[in-house]
Amino acid sequence: AALPLMESLHFYPGWGSWMPYSEAGSFDAVVLLPHDPVLMMFFDFYTLEVPIFVPDPAWMTTLLGIRGTRFEDRADYEEVRAGNATDLAWPASPVPIFVQDIRHQAYTVRLLPYYTFPHVTRFESVPALLQALLTTDLEATRSGMSHVNRCDMKSTLSFYRSGLGRIGKL
Repeated sequence: AALPLMESLHFYPGWGSWMPYSEAGSFDAVVLLPHDPVLMMFFDFYTLEVPIFVPDPAWMTTLLGIRGTRFEDRADYEEVRAGNATDLAWPASPVPIFVQDIRHQAYTVRLLPYYTFPHVTRFESVPALLQALLTTDLEATRSGMSHVNRCDMKSTLSFYRSGLGRIGKL
């Protein structure tokens, strides 16, 4: 069933406070906007099978730019360090160098999990979001997310069982 919009619309900032999984799992659906803590919340909500609504890739690219996210331009000769470590450095980034070219930015945004996971609803504007909230079949979305989660769990367990079996033979 679609979300009865005005009955349960709440704005909750995704940073500065911790949300228990019991609360996160109780939402009918969530709208995630960029970016840093929201990316981790995406995986939490997906695992909890809470339907997720995100800006489409074109709008996300614009939002990230407005918010001040930089697609860093880094020279090949600059060292990339692991966290705060001073002794772990690579001569070049293990990630391709980001440039200020909007085409490259748009391509990079499409690689976000928001756009690679199935059963995530995209919207291109606020009116489109409101329409999607009113018309999306949330139960069908949850069911699809549940199927993906079960398949991922089977695959993960198989991987670890296989690896542990090989370690046991050493």
